[in-house]
Amino acid sequence: MPARPTVVRPEGEIDLASVDSFRQAVQVALAAEPADLVLDLRDVTFLDSSGLSVLALALKGQRSRDASVSVVNPVPIVRRAIDLVGLGLMLEDPAPSA
Repeated sequence: MPARPTVVRPEGEIDLASVDSFRQAVQVALAAEPADLVLDLRDVTFLDSSGLSVLALALKGQRSRDASVSVVNPVPIVRRAIDLVGLGLMLEDPAPSA
C-alpha cells in the first residue's frame, strides 16, 4: 500500500506579513521527507511573491530527492499568480468526481 501524501493546507492571505507560518509548515513537511507533498491552497485568498517563493522552495526540496510536490485547489487569483511566475507545473487538477 503506497504511503499517504503529506498535505499542507494554509489559510487566508499569504504575503510578507504572514508567510512565516506557511514557510515553517512547508519546512516541517519537507523535513519528514515525504514521497508526495501536496499543498492544498483551497483556503488561500491571496498569494504574493513571498508565498510563491515558498512554493519554489517546496519544489526544489522535493525534486532534490526525486519526490513529488503538487498544488491543488487554488482559487483563480492564486492560480494566476502561480502561472505568471512559471510554477504552473506544480498545479494538479483535483481527481474527477465519480
